[in-house]
Amino acid sequence: MRKLLSLCFAALLFSSCTPSPSGRTTNKAAEEANTQGLTALKNNDINSSIMHFTKAIELDPKFANAYSQRGGVHMELKAYSEAIADYTKVIELNPKDSNAFNSRGGAHVKLKKFPEAIEDFNKAIELNPKDSSAFISRGNANIKLKKYSEAITDFNVAIGLEPKNFTAFTYRGNAYTGLGKYSEAIADFNKAIELNPNYEKAYHGRGLAYFGSNETPKGFADFNKAIELDPKYSEAYLTRGETYSSLNNYPEALADYNKAIEIDPKYSEAYLCRGSINEYTLKNYPEALADYTKAIELDPKEAYYYSRRASVNETLKNYLQIIADYTKAIELAPEPAYYYSSRGKVYEDLKDYPKALADYTKAIELDPKPAYYYSRRASLHKDLKNYTKAIDDYTKVIELEPKKGSGYYFRGSAYEALGKTKEAEADYDISDTLPFGGPGSGSLPAVRPLRRRSPSISGEKKEEPREFKKEYKKEVPKSP
Repeated sequence: MRKLLSLCFAALLFSSCTPSPSGRTTNKAAEEANTQGLTALKNNDINSSIMHFTKAIELDPKFANAYSQRGGVHMELKAYSEAIADYTKVIELNPKDSNAFNSRGGAHVKLKKFPEAIEDFNKAIELNPKDSSAFISRGNANIKLKKYSEAITDFNVAIGLEPKNFTAFTYRGNAYTGLGKYSEAIADFNKAIELNPNYEKAYHGRGLAYFGSNETPKGFADFNKAIELDPKYSEAYLTRGETYSSLNNYPEALADYNKAIEIDPKYSEAYLCRGSINEYTLKNYPEALADYTKAIELDPKEAYYYSRRASVNETLKNYLQIIADYTKAIELAPEPAYYYSSRGKVYEDLKDYPKALADYTKAIELDPKPAYYYSRRASLHKDLKNYTKAIDDYTKVIELEPKKGSGYYFRGSAYEALGKTKEAEADYDISDTLPFGGPGSGSLPAVRPLRRRSPSISGEKKEEPREFKKEYKKEVPKSP
């Protein structure tokens, strides 16, 4: 297991195994069991270490350090709930143990419970305001929340407390990268490498900054260096794979994703990325479905994973599973409008029109800017012969996309259905002068349907109605 000891003993990585002076025991048998656990840990015998730490706790249920040691091993095993239980017991026994708060906060981060994590880091800082690791921990949590400026403030404090802390420079570099301040990020990574030339995370971070500043060859060189320093650095393989994918080098990307999974079979993001290649590039939908399902199994609280699986199920026409996945995504993350729009389209296909309308309306409420949402609702209103409501929605489509003829055309057809021939004629005429839509329109068909005019307008024989709904090209806004 990669660098178990350094991970276990590094509060910077949210897994403090450092004994607290007040957490010792007077029970010699318990102390001996704890020592045996540490010895097993040094020998990478994980199962034995947990067994010995558990024995120490059984012999002395108030042995705080044994809980702390076991919590660190649980962190390394990604058993985060168990780690939280252990650190909570440490805090119960010693409410002034700042390391326990810091470590429990790290476990909360891993479970994406950020409010609880920040609260723990705040308490750790309150108890020990000179502990740079607590500021680094909180800074990393702020990065997860995309609060990059707040993260930089925390890392500044950490560097002020410990000017040669290369991890603080590395993480501050990550925050600068998040802000798109690549020059500042590269400067921080350079400093971290100067302080520790063998710190793989600094090279990995600098590689990301180089890639962000369009210095791709330098980025690849840094990813390769990070992997050279730590051949089991799964995140470096994943990032290099994503870089290959962005350059359309899919075989190399797939190889890196496979390697990341080989190193860390519990790496949910690696399954997600591999699933994307299986879905979009290889068109291997069963494999994509299996990858997304595995990602969900590993991280069942990540809404985006459900939306990706729903996408594959759309291709496979597994309608009930699509609805179940989007419903779960909405339960976990109710903000993204496209979850509702996508589910609404499935309800529409299943002829559950009230639910489809409700979902399109919710999508518009959450994000009123994409014309696609209005056009979907307008199309459904028109199919249901709610022509006045359809006209209102097509008017909004025109407002959002005034240089595309499709909105005018379909509004004209709705006016015509109401017998408002003058308004219909005006819309048809405008539609004829504009590009109908096309790729990237995000709303209406790329190909202009045959023109429908009533005999009272054109003097021509009225054409049979077209099934416009089938011509819609689904171009849902991408996930943020």
